[in-house]
Amino acid sequence: MPKKYGVTSGYIIPNLYNSDLKLYHFDIIIYNQLEAPILWTEANLDQSEQGKYRAIPAKHVMAVYEVKARLTKANVIDAMDKLNQTKEFAQQLSPLYSCGIIFIDLKLNENSDVSIIKELHKGMSIQGFTGGIILRFEGDPTSIGNIKIFHAHPNDKVINMPITQISKPIDSLNIYMTEDGNLTTNEQGA
Repeated sequence: MPKKYGVTSGYIIPNLYNSDLKLYHFDIIIYNQLEAPILWTEANLDQSEQGKYRAIPAKHVMAVYEVKARLTKANVIDAMDKLNQTKEFAQQLSPLYSCGIIFIDLKLNENSDVSIIKELHKGMSIQGFTGGIILRFEGDPTSIGNIKIFHAHPNDKVINMPITQISKPIDSLNIYMTEDGNLTTNEQGA
């Protein structure tokens, strides 16, 4: 990551001149550390400099991520509710702001739970939501996953095929490069 950006766990502080100061705690905050004043720091069990919670003004926040142990419907709903708190100060965030969810595990028995995908799709209503990352899949310990939520253009052809799995080996997906160098996916969920 360029030195311009810092990563912390901590608080996003909206407009300091508002008399109704509300604290918004997030698991991971990426911010412009060259311009952002650290309003305060708070120790946690880690006790290291890197482990301290920091309070960052909203206008210097570039990205926010919530971290969940497992990819489950309940954890998706909880993380979405947390990320949706940014709507209260959305106008103060950077124009480049993005947010998402990091899941440590996807269990094999939850890999075909379509309700999880439906909940993730609701993230399209959250400013800057791009999806998430799955760090480990029980069905294939060598793979990680990238969940991207795309807004379909009105002229795009949308294929309405049922999604049967959240995670699939990349070699089994219908993904290829076209002659003009564009990446093409011809499978829903790819």
